[in-house]
Amino acid sequence: MLDGQIDRLPERGADPIAQVRVITLRLERTRAEREANMNRLEKDYQDAQARGVRGTALQGYKDRLDKFDAASSQAVGALESELESWKSEVDAQLAARRQAAAHELSMQKAAAQKAWLDHGGTQGDFEAAWPSMETDILRQAVLTDNFELAVQRKRIEGGYSL
Repeated sequence: MLDGQIDRLPERGADPIAQVRVITLRLERTRAEREANMNRLEKDYQDAQARGVRGTALQGYKDRLDKFDAASSQAVGALESELESWKSEVDAQLAARRQAAAHELSMQKAAAQKAWLDHGGTQGDFEAAWPSMETDILRQAVLTDNFELAVQRKRIEGGYSL
């Protein structure tokens, strides 16, 4: 499903979690291709040495190996930087979502506290009951509006194992 996407450059504004996944796949593929090509070029160089190739001909093998090594290292480094950039964006979005969720929860706590006290409850009883109410609120949020967010958070907190 992602094969066609891993060759396209990611666009800002796109889903960062999906982009982390795409870039991770592209990076894995690039690393594998780099390793295979480096092994092939090193073998070609060693074979040329074994055949007695010397001078500028042998230097040509070495130059191709060095040139590929530099270019492929640069490509891997660029992908690693891009991946870190997208991971930072995911982290920032997750932090903003967490902050918004914490604010919403504090608003819900204040409303619940007001209702509790308005109905004759005491502050001490409310504080004792709040952990259970908070758990119920969070459980309901996961089961309804924020199910997708909860899944994304779990994926991200699991070390970007998307």
